[in-house]
Amino acid sequence: SRGLSSLAWAYSTLGYDSLPLFENIADAAIPKLDKFKPQEKAMMALAYSRINYSFPYLFNEIASRSLHQIEQFGPLDTFNMIIAYAKVGHKSEQLMQALAEKVIHQPSHHFSPQMLVGIAWAYANTAHHTRPLFHAIAKSLLDNIHKLTANEIASVAWSYASVNCNHYGLFDALAEASEGKWPQFSAQSLANLAWAYSTMK
Repeated sequence: SRGLSSLAWAYSTLGYDSLPLFENIADAAIPKLDKFKPQEKAMMALAYSRINYSFPYLFNEIASRSLHQIEQFGPLDTFNMIIAYAKVGHKSEQLMQALAEKVIHQPSHHFSPQMLVGIAWAYANTAHHTRPLFHAIAKSLLDNIHKLTANEIASVAWSYASVNCNHYGLFDALAEASEGKWPQFSAQSLANLAWAYSTMK
């Protein structure tokens, strides 16, 4: 199982996205998914999210066979799985809800500020509005707002505006953290930031 997930990861990292190759890896992996560890399932999902083809049947199988293992997922496994499903836009309500609960109930220091920014983006991008998750992320980010880059600040603002979640103090803190970082914002980030604040005013 580790060999298959590592193989998929290696080829996706190299940018080699041969459809027959990834079809063969998926076909070989699916019957063995119950033997995959959480890290291997997350690695497999993330690898397939990086290539140019859609494999909904693989993502369906990974989701259904991960639910009983959620308690065994570490912070990085949780993060990678969330990002993978968001990147491919694969709808898996049960899995995304279970992963959200995992994030909510983990000690906040288990997830870096950058991971929390990515998780907020993922749930906003999939329109999976888990309000307690966004409040938990905001609470943690407020303690680490100075650690965010300019583009991460814009990403957080966009994510929270997208789900219409105006957590107390977050937007004020993001505005304050932006001071002195304006030259570091990309054009897209500035546009996202302007949209977010105009939406939430």
